[in-house]
Amino acid sequence: MGSQNDKMAFQGAFDGVEGNVVRGWAKDDTPGPLELIIRIDGADVGVTIANQEREDLAAVGHGNCAFSFEIPSIWHDGTIHTIEITQAGDETSLFEIDEFIIQPLAGSEASGTNS
Repeated sequence: MGSQNDKMAFQGAFDGVEGNVVRGWAKDDTPGPLELIIRIDGADVGVTIANQEREDLAAVGHGNCAFSFEIPSIWHDGTIHTIEITQAGDETSLFEIDEFIIQPLAGSEASGTNS
């Protein structure tokens, strides 16, 4: 095991997916917000910054470290996916959620309707 200086203490949580948005919070001991990479089934789908204010986190001294990320519509197909959130720069995997179903968006072509 490395010393505390080798790796900053990470704290955070994956709160889930609401509609088409991944939500959670992440922070470490370094100043400033964390830059996070969102991956679905191993493919990079975007980047977000954990710098959003959330009252419940502010109440416990974490301040602006929440994040949200809109999942691109191509992934809303109603099938099982793996969502991974890593820290940009060192590729530290913070959260990995296996067997997660991303539901089709209402009115989307992924809902299986044909004309």
